[in-house]
Amino acid sequence: MVSGTNLSRDKAGKDLRSLIVATNADKAELEIQKHQLAEKMYQEAGDLASGFNSYMADNDLSEDGFIAACGPDKFEDMLSAASDHAWRADALLRVNVISNEETGILSTLKKGEDKLYIAGHGLQGAAGITSKTSSSEKGYKVAWSQDIAKELAHGGLNKSFSDIRVVSCFGADARLPTSFAPEDLAIASETKINNFLFIEVDREQAFAQYLANDLKKAGFEHPEVSGYHGAGKGYSDDTHNYQSLSTTHGEEMVRSSSVRQVFIPV
Repeated sequence: MVSGTNLSRDKAGKDLRSLIVATNADKAELEIQKHQLAEKMYQEAGDLASGFNSYMADNDLSEDGFIAACGPDKFEDMLSAASDHAWRADALLRVNVISNEETGILSTLKKGEDKLYIAGHGLQGAAGITSKTSSSEKGYKVAWSQDIAKELAHGGLNKSFSDIRVVSCFGADARLPTSFAPEDLAIASETKINNFLFIEVDREQAFAQYLANDLKKAGFEHPEVSGYHGAGKGYSDDTHNYQSLSTTHGEEMVRSSSVRQVFIPV
């Protein structure tokens, strides 16, 4: 997620976002993962380039002959794919991983000047975000909203800080939206509480709403938590980030900024 976001920022000529983690141990682990993923991307870029070089050699084709055989559009797509993998790796390696334990960086963030993004995988109506998309994957962990709120409070984030944004799929959705139409998004984000004899038995609520409520309980004065409707697209071909919905008519996709919703404690 950090890699995809920063690739878009890099293409736009913006500064890359740093990745803040809680402890020095977290930083060491993320640095290893960062380099492993970058190495994998470089390898994929090399494999793509080697693939069409081998094809040209095996078929005794020049570059012009290869373009004539496969078509200019396909040739450009292959070159672009190889270049894109290398570009992703380069952007990822330049991401600065910062330990809050070592630097106390959370305490330096200021209301009205900074934004704090929370990254993880999400599902509609979930009270937590995860490290992997499936619980069967190695390294799967859940970060519950109440634990994130406590972590930020204990980590020194000023209680007046307000602009927190959740970068996860369906962070603004209590249930799956049927489209990106405003009326459908309003329905998807609405909290519904089911009671039995005045006791809550079930709740449908967006993760961003859970987090806004828990930040308030943790002592934050006026937290504003942004969530995004739909599934986030990991990488984009331009300078923007996108959200998508799978529909019977294909994939509906919009810019993330157009479907951001702000939640306050209720």
